[in-house]
Amino acid sequence: LREMHKCKIPGCNMVFSSVRSRNRHSQNPNLHKNTPFSTILD
Repeated sequence: LREMHKCKIPGCNMVFSSVRSRNRHSQNPNLHKNTPFSTILD
């Protein structure tokens, strides 16, 4: 079983099989426009 890495953005439940994929996702504010806490991102 591979370790899964969940997006750290509150309200985002995306999960990735690698840290690099997760980090790339987490750094893209366009993917978090629909989450309630997306305003924390600068």
